[in-house]
Amino acid sequence: MDYQWAMQKEEQLLSLFESQAALDNYAPLDVSCKSETCQIVMAAGNEQKGRAIYNAFLNASIQQSGEGENTSVSYFNDPQNGQLLMYVSESGVETLFGP
Repeated sequence: MDYQWAMQKEEQLLSLFESQAALDNYAPLDVSCKSETCQIVMAAGNEQKGRAIYNAFLNASIQQSGEGENTSVSYFNDPQNGQLLMYVSESGVETLFGP
């Protein structure tokens, strides 16, 4: 695991929530990064709210970094726990789901 990268990426993701107006109404419950991917846990009571959070995060991320990066963001609603799980990879979809 690349601890230096993970710490920097976690700080970068947390600052995204603080600096982007589109994310003003949202605060992550947890942000954790490993070697190449990060997981962001958000409170989302239903699928519609989860989709809104995902769209706001994706738009803010693109505005901050530009569209040229190979960043991939996937999300899954967990209605049983009332949470949205987002997975972020700077290495594209292959890192998240394999080739």
